[in-house]
Amino acid sequence: MINTKMMLPNNMKIGIDFDDVIASTIHLKHWMAKEMFGVEGIPSHRFKESMVVEEGLMTKKQYRELMGKVCGEREIGLQASPVEEADIYINKLKNDNHHLVVITSREGPEFAVAREWCETKGYDMKYVSVGYGKDKKKATEGFDIYVDDDITKLLPLIGQVANLFLFSREHNIEVEIPAGVIRVNNWSELYTKIKNLF
Repeated sequence: MINTKMMLPNNMKIGIDFDDVIASTIHLKHWMAKEMFGVEGIPSHRFKESMVVEEGLMTKKQYRELMGKVCGEREIGLQASPVEEADIYINKLKNDNHHLVVITSREGPEFAVAREWCETKGYDMKYVSVGYGKDKKKATEGFDIYVDDDITKLLPLIGQVANLFLFSREHNIEVEIPAGVIRVNNWSELYTKIKNLF
């Protein structure tokens, strides 16, 4: 019997989403929603576009304006908080000779801010923008691993990327995990699962 663990290289191509996997903007979203629209009190675990629009807390247009400021205005966007221990384990994965690529839906100024934020942290990675509302299939072709906090971004990749991880955040705790996707609760757990692949 072939040991598939031995077939995986120790220099895997790993794609990582930016928002809510590497950096968090939730505190900025709360601040700017109040400043721009007088909206406050949205629970953090419900502060995603589909949720706030569905619940009538903001319109889609308002949410996109909010995110344009939070993510696209440099002086605000660079205040994003690092996701806990992301820096430690990104550096460990780099030291293990893996190829890391940030694959994000951000585009234009929002993409530029995300890239600058990573570079100020000393992350030596490649960066790919797929564009808002687009899937990540083409961007993840040939990848061994992809990590995202949004299950809708992972579903189209089942069968294309061998190892898909849903990064747990407040907004996705109750999401049902399909076959082909593994939930990880933090960077330490993600790193351990990646190490166990080879």
